[in-house]
Amino acid sequence: MALKPDSADNLFVADHVWVSVVEDTYDTHGYIMRCIKNASGITRGSILWG
Repeated sequence: MALKPDSADNLFVADHVWVSVVEDTYDTHGYIMRCIKNASGITRGSILWG
């Protein structure tokens, strides 16, 4: 799921974060994605990459 900051729900609390790239689309609603970076955690609202 991807959210733009100005449209994110104020009650949304992420428990994991990763960065991905879209490698292909197979119809109007489907994507093949590849994770390129995985967060090690989230602490006090800060994403920890490591």
